[in-house]
Amino acid sequence: VFNKSDDPASDQYVYWKEEVVGHILNWLHNTLRIPYDEITMIEDIWAGGGNLGPCVEYFVKGLEVGNSVLMSFKSFPSGELEPLSVKVIDVGIGMERIPWLVNGSVTSYPDAFPEALKRSLALIKREHELRGDAVSLITEDDVHNETWMRFGRFSATLNIDEVEGNVDVEWARIASRIIERYGAISGEATEGRKISDEEAMTYVPELKSLVEPVRDLYTVIDHLRSLTVAIYDGALPSNVGGGSNLRSVLRSALHLIEEKRGWALKTKTK
Repeated sequence: VFNKSDDPASDQYVYWKEEVVGHILNWLHNTLRIPYDEITMIEDIWAGGGNLGPCVEYFVKGLEVGNSVLMSFKSFPSGELEPLSVKVIDVGIGMERIPWLVNGSVTSYPDAFPEALKRSLALIKREHELRGDAVSLITEDDVHNETWMRFGRFSATLNIDEVEGNVDVEWARIASRIIERYGAISGEATEGRKISDEEAMTYVPELKSLVEPVRDLYTVIDHLRSLTVAIYDGALPSNVGGGSNLRSVLRSALHLIEEKRGWALKTKTK
C-alpha cells in the first residue's frame, strides 16, 4: 500500500493503521476461522533499509503469523528522522505458516513440501530395497510417528543460537517434558511422571534416533528448494559472494544424502 497523502479524504490516501488492524482481524477470523481469543496483536517498531515505522505484529497461539510495518520515516546514522513523502505499508506473512496453522500440523514441512516428501520417501524406499542397510530407511510412518507429535511442540527450544552449553542438556529437558506429559518417548502414551535430570539424559539416544532421520530429510528437501530457486534465478554455487552461500547449502545437503544417510541414488531410474 502506497499512501501519497496523510489525509483520509484525499484520493492519494489508501489506508493506514486503523484499517490495517481491521483487515488483519477480518482475514484471521473470517477467512482462516481463528477465534478472536486466540489472536494477539502487538504494536512495535521495525527498522530496515534506512526506513522505519510502527508495526503491528499478529500471533495465533504464540505463533507469529505476520507483521505489517507502517513505513513512516527515513532514518539517518545520526538518529535524525525525516518523514517519507510516500508512506508504505510493508507486509510480511509467513506463507508456509498458514497451512501449518490451519491444519494443526506438528511442523510446517509436510504442509510446505507434500509432493517432495512423498517422492523422496519413495526413492529412499526403492534404494533400501536394492541396497539394503547401506541406505538409512525412513518411511511415512517415521515422519508422522507419535514421537514427532510429542517432540514438535518443544522443538523450538533446540535453537542452536540460543542454547547455552551442551546441546544434549536441552535434548534431555525435552525428553523430560515428554515423559512428564506422555509417560514415554515413543509407543502408547501412559500416565506421565516426573524424572530426574540423570534419567532424562538416558532417553536422549532414543529421542534422537526417532527425530534426527526425519529432521535430516526435511533439511535436504528445504536445501534443495533453496538451490532450485537460486539456480533458476541465475545464481550458481561458487567460492565468491552469494555463490559461496549456495555452495555451503549444497555441501550440507550432500553430506546428509551421501555420507550420513546413504540416500544417494546408486541405481538408474526409469
